[in-house]
Amino acid sequence: MPFRRSVSLLLVAGLLAVASGCDRGPQRFHVWGKITYQGQPIPAGSVTFDPDIAAGADGPQGFAIIKNGEYDTRKDGGIAPVGGKYVARIYATDGMPGPELPIGKPLFPERAIPQELPKQDTELPPIDIPRQ
Repeated sequence: MPFRRSVSLLLVAGLLAVASGCDRGPQRFHVWGKITYQGQPIPAGSVTFDPDIAAGADGPQGFAIIKNGEYDTRKDGGIAPVGGKYVARIYATDGMPGPELPIGKPLFPERAIPQELPKQDTELPPIDIPRQ
């Protein structure tokens, strides 16, 4: 009987540790906003938030899908970043899928834009990608 009690106590302690979120990692913060190319909403694409290693930042990457000029890390499998110095890598397409281009033809080569992301859920200022 003492063995059963010990096992039960260990199971309860383990469940409490898991329930308390002891292995959740760093706190992430959702970001969303609007993104245009030459003043027009980007039809489709993605924005990836990479920590700006050159600026000494580290931490997990963030990600959001772009639809009709808007992105939101809370939607469509997005992943929130942790905040701090990041580089937003923008990949945009015309949104017209074809047999060889499932999400459409690229509008421009991927662009990298430095971003300072806040450590709170927030809407970021609009981004407009000019013609290069």
